Parts: sequence; structure tokens; C-alpha cells
Amino acid sequence: MFSADPNTYSAPAGGTFTVFTTYTNCGSDTVISIGSSFGSDESVNISGSNFYDPSFFLTPGQSVATAFADYTWDPNAPGGFVWNPNINAVYVVLTGVCSGFDCNVVGGGFAFTNFTATVEQPVPEPSTLLLLSTGAAGLLLKARKRRQARTRR
Repeated sequence: MFSADPNTYSAPAGGTFTVFTTYTNCGSDTVISIGSSFGSDESVNISGSNFYDPSFFLTPGQSVATAFADYTWDPNAPGGFVWNPNINAVYVVLTGVCSGFDCNVVGGGFAFTNFTATVEQPVPEPSTLLLLSTGAAGLLLKARKRRQARTRR
């Protein structure tokens, strides 16, 4: 009757990303969102802040995209780490013509979805690569000169 779409996010260690969700009323009655929460393993390398609490009415077939929460990876989170929690949207199903709070409540429940967040792998800067390659080339030249000096003896 009510669905929430998952998304995929990534940010570097220490970086912040905002989770967005699209809620859709798949039923034939009006739906009102009355809150949301998430459940996951709290031992991950992340902290949540600025939790948005979307409240909205959705008529049949209507959708709304909204922010859910901001998350920040721990600065020491390992590159490639993947977090896959779930979002629980609490909703009430209403029937009849709603006028203010004058509606008939016919049900309710939870819409579950999940999202995937990944810590981006750090990419070496070009100057670091240049420094490493210059050092390797220097070592190769030094080894070559030593070999040439040995063969001349």
C-alpha cells in the first residue's frame, strides 16, 4: 500500500552524505506519514545528525521525495566499508474525504526499505604518484650503474 525506494550513497572517510527517500502511495486510500526511524548495526563507523521527520499526506498514486537524515563517516573508517541499514516509515491509512483531522482511520503500518552507503577508497594525489615513480626510477638507475661497474672490473 505504501512504499519507500532505496538509494545508494558514498562519501570519503570523514565525509557527510544525505539520505533521500521517495515515498509512494500504492493503495486506493489517502496515506499520512507520521514518522520514520532506521535500524542497523550501531557499531559501524558512522554518526547520524539532522534527522528529518517527513510528515505528509499522499493521495492514491502520489509520490514525494524527501530527505531522511545526514550521516558522517568516521575519519578512520576503512575504504570500501559498506553499510546497509533499513528505514522504517510509519504510516496511517485514511479513508473518506479528509477535512482537517476529520478522517476515518482504516489501518496503518510500516514501510521498510534500505539503502547502501560505502566509504570511498582514497585515491593518491598525482604529485604522490610522481614522487613514487621518480624514486623508483632513481633506484633502477642506481642498480643499473652498479651492475655496469661490476661488469667493467
